[in-house]
Amino acid sequence: MEFKTKRLQIRELNPKDAMDLHRFSSLPNALPYEAWGPFSLEEAQAYIANASAEAEKTPRINFLFGISKQKSPVLVGLCSLEVADGKQRGAKIGYSIHPNHRKRGLASEAALGLIDFAKSNLKVRHFYTSCDSENKPSLRVLEKCGFTEIGMNAELEQVKGRFRDMLLFEMG
Repeated sequence: MEFKTKRLQIRELNPKDAMDLHRFSSLPNALPYEAWGPFSLEEAQAYIANASAEAEKTPRINFLFGISKQKSPVLVGLCSLEVADGKQRGAKIGYSIHPNHRKRGLASEAALGLIDFAKSNLKVRHFYTSCDSENKPSLRVLEKCGFTEIGMNAELEQVKGRFRDMLLFEMG
């Protein structure tokens, strides 16, 4: 499964992505706000194997995609969609872009592409996510995509040595 946006290809992860994922997640500035990472090569391979296993499930509720620029196999990020059960057909989205490819609108483009995919193919009507209150770039992405802040979980979890406030957002 794959789909394209103006500049990006959002696609299933494959074993060839393991080295890119390892390199990307291991950069010191790559994932300061994420609970996951850095990944060793073996952990990156396991993540991709898990993504492949999720793709085989019926019904499929977890979509773990790689992001690359069109006509390039190099992984420049990840995005995810977790479809919730229920009448509202809601889904949680997530995204992360390689530091060398940030500040170019790729995260917004990937998130909007993921939302369009979910609306068209999965009939999702409601989207939600959370964001570290200190993650200003991601807060801007959510604003650009049309998400509305609906609350906060204060110091809910410790991530990379600090407790963090998680802002909650929804759209739809």
